[in-house]
Amino acid sequence: MEKRPFVSVLLPVYNGENYLATAITTVINQTDQDYELIVSIDSSSDFSERLAREFEENNERIRVHTHVNRLGMRGNYDFLISKAKGSWLTILGQDDAMMPFAISELRRSLEKIPDMSALVSRRAYAFWPDTEKKFGRNQFIYPLGVNRASEVSSMKFLENCLKGKSEYSQGPQLYTGSFVSQKVVLNFSASQDGELFPYPIPDVSSSASILLST
Repeated sequence: MEKRPFVSVLLPVYNGENYLATAITTVINQTDQDYELIVSIDSSSDFSERLAREFEENNERIRVHTHVNRLGMRGNYDFLISKAKGSWLTILGQDDAMMPFAISELRRSLEKIPDMSALVSRRAYAFWPDTEKKFGRNQFIYPLGVNRASEVSSMKFLENCLKGKSEYSQGPQLYTGSFVSQKVVLNFSASQDGELFPYPIPDVSSSASILLST
């Protein structure tokens, strides 16, 4: 019987050749190697597929899928989640990256809080050279704080969002910066008649769904 991976890292791609190699490399460099990386190339016109296939050939944890007909963001997210086998899921943006200790921190946090539904981290921001005109040169922003897991009430956080005290992006979402239990994803999908993202922007939609179902 095939062993179930601890984490499924899901990477939706559309014309992402400029950043894709870096995104994939940060997954491969995880200190905890119990993962699968699923890459879904959405009808791209650049060399994204060729880059992804080169990584796939050299790493058995990587699976690449290519689509001739355009899925769009929501469709690509849906497809990736349908292929995930991991106990925990995260969607990684094609121009984003994972710190090398990301999966290790998830495992350590589960030892402290075994029944947690999602792990949310504050994001660090590094700006690519082609964003220089907008953000300036060589900017890197890293959040400082205590590196430990703490429990947050989903209902309280949702109330704070509605009151304008918190932003949805600071909470759980199926996107860069969060790991979400597959059980939670199945739960909110079932409560939404099998639809994962009922609203147009998947990360915003997933945030509301996760908070309402935990």
